[in-house]
Amino acid sequence: MSNNAPTLLSLIDHAQRELELATFAYYASKVQEAETHGSQSIKLFNQILKLYSGSNGPGIQKDISISTIKQLCNLAIEIYTKIKKVGKPTAEKVPMETSLKWLSSQINQDFFLPLITNDYRFFVDPLDLEFSDKMENLSAEQAKYFDRWGHASQLDVKNSWELNDSSIKDLNNLYQDDSTSTCSFVSSLLSIVNNDPLLIYNLIYPRSKSFKYSVQLQINGCKRAVIINDKLPFSKDRSSSKSLFLRSSKNQHLYWPALLEKSYFKVIGNNSYKFNGSNAGYDTYLLTGWIPEYIKPLDYCQHEDTFESFWNMLYDNFRKRKCLISLGTEYTGSSVYYAEKNNLVSNHDYAVIDLKVDDEGNKKMLVKNPWLVEEREVWHDYSFVVNNFGTIYLNWDHRMFSFNQTLKFTYSLKNNGSVLQELSAEGKPQFGVSNPSEKSVDVWILLVQDIMDYSKQELRNTKILFAETQYGETINSLKGGRRLSKIIETTNKTSLTRITIKPRSSITVVIALTPEEEDSGIFLLNLSCFSHSNDTVFRKSKPLFPFSDVVNSEWKWNNSGGSWLYSDYINNPQYVLEIFGGDDSTVNITLLVDSFDVLFSLQIFWFPDTGNRGIQRYDAKKLVFNEKYNATGELEIPNLSLTPGRKYALLLSTYSPISDFGLDELKYRLIVNSNQKFRLSKLNNSLGLFVRTKSLQWEGSNRKKVLFQIDRECKINIRVIAKRGSIDTLERNLSKFSINSSVDSLDAHNEYAAYRPKIRVNVFDDNTNKSVFYNTEFDDNLYGTFINDLTVIRGTYSLVIERFEAGDGEICVNIGADAKFSIL
Repeated sequence: MSNNAPTLLSLIDHAQRELELATFAYYASKVQEAETHGSQSIKLFNQILKLYSGSNGPGIQKDISISTIKQLCNLAIEIYTKIKKVGKPTAEKVPMETSLKWLSSQINQDFFLPLITNDYRFFVDPLDLEFSDKMENLSAEQAKYFDRWGHASQLDVKNSWELNDSSIKDLNNLYQDDSTSTCSFVSSLLSIVNNDPLLIYNLIYPRSKSFKYSVQLQINGCKRAVIINDKLPFSKDRSSSKSLFLRSSKNQHLYWPALLEKSYFKVIGNNSYKFNGSNAGYDTYLLTGWIPEYIKPLDYCQHEDTFESFWNMLYDNFRKRKCLISLGTEYTGSSVYYAEKNNLVSNHDYAVIDLKVDDEGNKKMLVKNPWLVEEREVWHDYSFVVNNFGTIYLNWDHRMFSFNQTLKFTYSLKNNGSVLQELSAEGKPQFGVSNPSEKSVDVWILLVQDIMDYSKQELRNTKILFAETQYGETINSLKGGRRLSKIIETTNKTSLTRITIKPRSSITVVIALTPEEEDSGIFLLNLSCFSHSNDTVFRKSKPLFPFSDVVNSEWKWNNSGGSWLYSDYINNPQYVLEIFGGDDSTVNITLLVDSFDVLFSLQIFWFPDTGNRGIQRYDAKKLVFNEKYNATGELEIPNLSLTPGRKYALLLSTYSPISDFGLDELKYRLIVNSNQKFRLSKLNNSLGLFVRTKSLQWEGSNRKKVLFQIDRECKINIRVIAKRGSIDTLERNLSKFSINSSVDSLDAHNEYAAYRPKIRVNVFDDNTNKSVFYNTEFDDNLYGTFINDLTVIRGTYSLVIERFEAGDGEICVNIGADAKFSIL
């Protein structure tokens, strides 16, 4: 290294940090800040290039060539050019995933920046003695043994950086004292070293004595740099087993693994050696990016065939170095009891460093304790492992997949405690996975939650739902009984699901975080798709149809009329669906209800062009769709073929009025999707702004009259309902409509649902006795006899109600108008 090497190294370090900060500020839309850092980065790189005297000029490090510096300088120019275009027509559109990748760099108050390009390398100044990584916090237990912070580079008298057979043995003897509670991390390291030491050796730069290091960890969906100094916490007694950092029992001068541990603590421990624990599977993922999978062996290996097949899978892949294995015991509340019974520690992780089948056919696993105990390595029977370890942590080499893609996304969490929130897929992240090939494809889906503040991070129950769809399109309901193929529930930071996609088929993956009480916030997550087929398509889901509409409303006391058996059935919410376009349309309809207790359904009728007034009669001949009442909270009608140019009435009903369930209000969500343009409008069955009601008794007659007075010219609407008579007529009605119900299913309070005499209704001017509205037909419509939009002028009118035969019973008269009036 030349005399000016330290100056050059310092410049490269400074220039790279400015480049990274400029890139972060650019994606964070902090344009002025980005321009400042970008400009400074270019100046520094230009200064560095001038200090080089050509390709044979002074070397900084043997792996930092002039071409590397030029590449970094070009990156600085490229990002600066993008910054200068912001706000102009030529500005580059930034992909959301890229922005989120950079915006998720901040954890607590630190920044862990991703690689700017796939081959980007982080360089640091090894002589930067002034750099502070703020890692000086210890737990109360650790503080008992703490003596001082020491520079590892000054204490490494053997310069133990070379990777050879001897140093690999040293790595295989890494251990940690129980005071730091990092059994998961040490177990992870031991399993990785046993597979390939280069997996961790290549994480750190420089791989030599230095006051400053850059460590690459898999954080928040990608490889990121964790920059630390070389200070480590030394205990009061250097020979004591109470080491405060990772050591090797064969080489006390092997410090670089402790620097990996320190970078891990910087991220996971919130800039502190204080640590609440993790698991070996997650730690291995952070170190290698290998796909984590958690297996509960007692659940997974209940049957003899799965017991055998699971061993065969482990043995085969472990031997091929395709997977790493660690084990975790359950928390029993008593480590002493657990150790005495099984020679294991409660709530503790172990590394698996070998598998074998002995001469007698016994399946064995060599299990290694991360603590420095007398018997660290023990051969256990496979059946012992299955019965005594709560979790088997597997980490799979992602390089065995030819297709590997990660999508980063946000999740806005707000708890309103409703069933609708639980059922609805609206606003929840959805992703499509398609297999266009002629063969079935096994796909692995990995969900990883970002670290935002690890010390405060609460693991929420997460549902991952898989639905069979046409093209991986969005779905409306999380229940989706017709299509849902798999539901995974987890509280882990990561979750892996394996699923097989049939030839020329697709699935939709929906992510649903379950909020706690009054829980809210925005979360960042990563969904990765792995496949052996390069034809696999993985993308954010889009709607199947280009046209959609969503109605959020509710049933209340005045529009909850019950099923068709109730006279107030037509008071239920009604909508008219009008399809445009010349081609046949396909419509998907979803109705979600905020209850798992209330029976509900949806009926669709052909709708005559009667303006904005809803249907007033249950006509089975006009019925297009009728679903049985259910209490699942969800109703889906897929691929409904409707004729363009026609109108259809959608009537949403509960089986009985919501008051029967003790409810004052019941929310619903109606979702309509179509391949053709359409209009969805609310139908109005209100009689008017002003409504008056009067009840009459037949009293053995067949004719009754009601007088009403109008103050000014207006339109009036009249509805007359006859109360119940003979129960025999009700039974005839049930058979007439062929609907599964019974007389007993009706509540006694529904006064109008049984026998009704046929009636007709006419209106006369009470002064002149001239007919204003005359009807010759008698009708026994369950929902009443109607006069709609009758125009009247100021005056007094008589409403005449007649029936075929004289009889008893009661009549309910409802009159509505948009102007004030009175019933006399």
